[in-house]
Amino acid sequence: MFRYNDTSGVFAYILSLFITVYTDTVTVYVVLEHGAEDEGMGRKIVCWVFHFFCLLTFIAHTRASFTNPGYVTKKNLNIDFKEHREKEEEMRRQERDKKKKRKKKEKEKEEKPFELQLTEWTVCTKCESYRPPRAHHCKHCNRCVRRMDHHCHWINNCVGIHNYKFFFLFVCYSEVLVIGAGLSLIWDWRRHKEVPDDTLDRVLTFGLFIIDALFTFFVNGMLISQILAVLCNRTFVEVKRYGRPVGKPKESKMSLITAVCGRGPMWLWCLPFTKARIPDPIPPSDIALNQFIV
Repeated sequence: MFRYNDTSGVFAYILSLFITVYTDTVTVYVVLEHGAEDEGMGRKIVCWVFHFFCLLTFIAHTRASFTNPGYVTKKNLNIDFKEHREKEEEMRRQERDKKKKRKKKEKEKEEKPFELQLTEWTVCTKCESYRPPRAHHCKHCNRCVRRMDHHCHWINNCVGIHNYKFFFLFVCYSEVLVIGAGLSLIWDWRRHKEVPDDTLDRVLTFGLFIIDALFTFFVNGMLISQILAVLCNRTFVEVKRYGRPVGKPKESKMSLITAVCGRGPMWLWCLPFTKARIPDPIPPSDIALNQFIV
């Protein structure tokens, strides 16, 4: 959920809203209005379409920020974690002394195959509770999140199983705004071969150009990574730990898409109003939970 006590996250959230509103306002009321008296209905249609995608971006951004990403319910276990914490602290101390923390951690850590993570429950020593398959602990939220992709400061929330669709649509809509603003700047310049006469309009247009140039690379990279995450059925955390999968996933592309967007009509996939209905997993019973401590 939205973290009000995270100053940097709240600032990034407000900044992302400001960039969205700024892009929409300057593109429509400055760039597209430049010389609008010589244009017909086409420019008005473009303005309304741009407004529409700005509204969708705002809705997707808000829902991704304030939707529970899939926090795992904590359950007290009759397990003494003191010994495990002491081992972890000793390991960290040794790694700091040798200044080989990363190499030693990768060498000593025996990772389980990714296929086992799809069905195997684990126990989080930080939450002191067991967690379902593909759940990971977020150090920012201090909670385990089901199918966690990453913690995003732009939405001030984790990206997990329940808000992944909204985050993915937020990235897609942002891509549309970035492309639309860039094409509007290029088209207006080629059409009139001049900059606005008003000083404020020139400053706003230049600011839009800088924002569009910077976020073109950022949003493109984010969109490509999220498309690969959906089609490869592997989150950012899992890619960082296990690497990209080799070969095609066992599931069909349609089933991977419906797992994110839901099984409703396809036209609802593109709208930030519904999400996939994923039932809560059934916790293990009559099992030696000590063997799952990681």
